[in-house]
Amino acid sequence: MYDHIQEILMKMNYIYPENPDYAMVSIRNIFSRLNLTARDVKIIRGVCRQINLYGRGKTKNLTLPM
Repeated sequence: MYDHIQEILMKMNYIYPENPDYAMVSIRNIFSRLNLTARDVKIIRGVCRQINLYGRGKTKNLTLPM
């Protein structure tokens, strides 16, 4: 899961590829406090997968109601 999150965050330019651990340590600490279930991890990975597809233009743009 953490590799998946790191990959997406680097693609989004949220973390620097030269030193991804700088941000990932904090992200791991946040998730470690949450007591995630296997289902939670699957959901997080699914969100990462959808973000990746969206970034590559492989999903339809959704219009959400305001």
